[in-house]
Amino acid sequence: MRAVDLSSLRASDASLAWVLDAASDWLAFWKNKPGVEGFNHFDTLAVGYAISPPGFRCDKLHVGIEQRSDDTVTRPDIRLKPYLLVEQSLPRHQAALYCSEAQPSFHETLLKLLAKHEYFALAGVYYEGSR
Repeated sequence: MRAVDLSSLRASDASLAWVLDAASDWLAFWKNKPGVEGFNHFDTLAVGYAISPPGFRCDKLHVGIEQRSDDTVTRPDIRLKPYLLVEQSLPRHQAALYCSEAQPSFHETLLKLLAKHEYFALAGVYYEGSR
């Protein structure tokens, strides 16, 4: 999700303002901390995969959680945070399905559903008035 996407959604319907304000804050965080021009809407990607697995590039990889230096705070009393590590070469017995890419059409479909207030359609759940 990029700033232009949020602007487009804001123009489509003023009632989306509450979620777009929060998304704008999230976008600013991603731009200021890791220095990227957008963010992934993680929960929505998971729902998208549940609906249409062929639309995603996924691999079964080894996973682990390790405490490492916290890259989000500068306070000296907070030095570590848990990180999810995902790679084939991890010496772990746990494995998970890790999806790293969605088809380009997913982004456009997501924006259309959000603009139409059909976000529940992503989960296959419809509420009255969503169609």
